[in-house]
Amino acid sequence: MGIKYLPVVKDFKIFLIAAMPSIIMSVMMLLLYPLFLYPEFTSEIVLEARKNSRRIATHFINEYGTITQKKAIFNKLWK
Repeated sequence: MGIKYLPVVKDFKIFLIAAMPSIIMSVMMLLLYPLFLYPEFTSEIVLEARKNSRRIATHFINEYGTITQKKAIFNKLWK
């Protein structure tokens, strides 16, 4: 009995793998949809993310970067 249904399961796995990008995009759009409904909320999130990324980048550069890297990344982040 189980052997008879094996090709169907195999085909379904192949279908899932092939459809994965579409499934991921659909889920991402469902998650991001509220951000398009509330632009003021979105801008707050973007500003906060920028602050955090700059803070993290600054910390990382200060800890591990050479002087040339520090100057280059500092100029790129704060232009």
